[in-house]
Amino acid sequence: MTTTTATKATSIANTMTTTLGELLAQTVPPLGYELVDWESSPKGRMVRVAEYSRDCLKALRAETGIAYEGRTFGTTQVFRKAAQMASLDRDTRVLAAMGIDFEVLDPAGVRAAEPGLDVDGAGIVGALRLPGDETGDCNLFTQALAARARPVDQPLS
Repeated sequence: MTTTTATKATSIANTMTTTLGELLAQTVPPLGYELVDWESSPKGRMVRVAEYSRDCLKALRAETGIAYEGRTFGTTQVFRKAAQMASLDRDTRVLAAMGIDFEVLDPAGVRAAEPGLDVDGAGIVGALRLPGDETGDCNLFTQALAARARPVDQPLS
């Protein structure tokens, strides 16, 4: 890495850290939630990176018009064991404290959110739904991004 590239990378990293720090300083857990050191928890770090990544993806999509069969209907993580549902408390407290929309669904809620899913046949006892999440075709996204990143006269290798 050249000195100029390293300097630019450091500058970008510092800007990202400052921006995240400013956002986190403004985040206050809602009434009824008391989290101890949620900011440094693995889930807290993961949520911050995911939110930042989603915001960057939205900006990239708006700036470039990149197409990758993107869907903005949210994601649903399903559970087949009651113990998995019972262990959601810490995760949902972190999500709530960070202002992330989520829904904890019982089997009826899973049926409503994912009508094509055989809830009973799959033994699903519940789910965690994140309505703000996005999905898409990773291969299409990568190919479209690579095409924009290389000079037109150079083939992909």
